[in-house]
Amino acid sequence: MDDEMLKDFVVEALELATNVEEHLLTLERHPDDLEILNAVFRAFHTIKGGAGFVNLPAMVSACHLTENLFDALRTGKAPVTPLAIEAALQASGFVADQLTELSNGAAPDSLASMPADLEGILNQAIEGKTTATAAPAAV
Repeated sequence: MDDEMLKDFVVEALELATNVEEHLLTLERHPDDLEILNAVFRAFHTIKGGAGFVNLPAMVSACHLTENLFDALRTGKAPVTPLAIEAALQASGFVADQLTELSNGAAPDSLASMPADLEGILNQAIEGKTTATAAPAAV
């Protein structure tokens, strides 16, 4: 894979990740906004596809789980809770951090794997949990 493809992916994915954070803050105020739920799902889906193409397995895993979460949220299988928002924010933060490292010249195979606690919170949100650890975000 050439550097140009990786660079293009990083630029495009960083833009998507930034949009996701804005969408999630709106979702906190409008948890039943299907348009935003769909937009976040699509963003993670797009990043996942690109990350798979340029061989970034941790990013693919994080995006895949977040995609599953948003699929559950938009079909009503799981509720939009502060935990779900927090999980998605953590996932987009992880993705953005990895993209930033890549744009600063890090080699793709030097990137960290997906943290276990990120996987944990995403799975809890997918299961519809609203555990006490999920305090509402300070406004």
